[in-house]
Amino acid sequence: MKNIKYLALVLILAVSLQSCLKDTAFLNVSNTTPLVEFSFGSTGTSTLSFGTLADTTEFDTVIAVNLASPQVLNTAVTVTVTLDQSLVTNFNAANPGNKLAILPDSVYALPKTITLTIPAGYRIAKIPLKFNVTKIDPTVSFAIPYTITNVKAADGSNVIISGNAGSILYAFIGNPIAGNYTHEWIRFNNAGATGSPAYDQTFGDAFTPISPTEIQVTSGTGTTYDLTFTDPLTGLSGLKGFNVTFVPSSVTSAGITITSGPTIVKADPVNGYYEFNFTYLNAAGSPRNITDKFTK
Repeated sequence: MKNIKYLALVLILAVSLQSCLKDTAFLNVSNTTPLVEFSFGSTGTSTLSFGTLADTTEFDTVIAVNLASPQVLNTAVTVTVTLDQSLVTNFNAANPGNKLAILPDSVYALPKTITLTIPAGYRIAKIPLKFNVTKIDPTVSFAIPYTITNVKAADGSNVIISGNAGSILYAFIGNPIAGNYTHEWIRFNNAGATGSPAYDQTFGDAFTPISPTEIQVTSGTGTTYDLTFTDPLTGLSGLKGFNVTFVPSSVTSAGITITSGPTIVKADPVNGYYEFNFTYLNAAGSPRNITDKFTK
């Protein structure tokens, strides 16, 4: 099977507090109170990506907690991080077209309350995350929300929790038509698709979610379809406004010249069937006619 890409929304402050902690000719920060924050966290939003999650059982990553201070401390700092449902509730209220659910325990194993230690002389503590990729449903948008709830320095010195980088929300963005499909690729060595096809091959492929209303999937020719639609909140039967284009860079990489299409022959989300067609000239100028059929 092809790999499935999951996008992750990470809450991030546009101007990091760390920039305020650097020495300049105009500001002495030697007495600035140390604070603990997520490396990426705030009440604003920015889009980042985990990249492509391989179609394997496990994927490992970490969330970093940072001690922001003019100098490293000579004492250990204990940080408590808690799973925070309110982050998901607030996100859903502000984004009714992209509602999230907390990632199920079956996908990753992590306690709801985590205690971390930043050793003396260090700034970073890491929360390890291990996902069971095969159990992540690409049709559903999931979230991992955390808030720093307590910080203590071993010597009793004052360390505060960042007021605008103390929470973080990782969100795997799903799409109602995402997932694995059977892919039939048909190529005629003429523009009119006459006679018998030169190739008629079947293999596995995946509709990769780019957003709740956009997926990408690769043609057997090597070009990448970008399929968009509207009304994702009304169930599969309510999806409409389907439109397909090519990712321009994929056409360049394939070394071909598109002469027509891509066009949608059929888009049936209820029965999980999609059929696209296009024609092109190869590098030698010879015409080709392509049909890609996807069945879930």
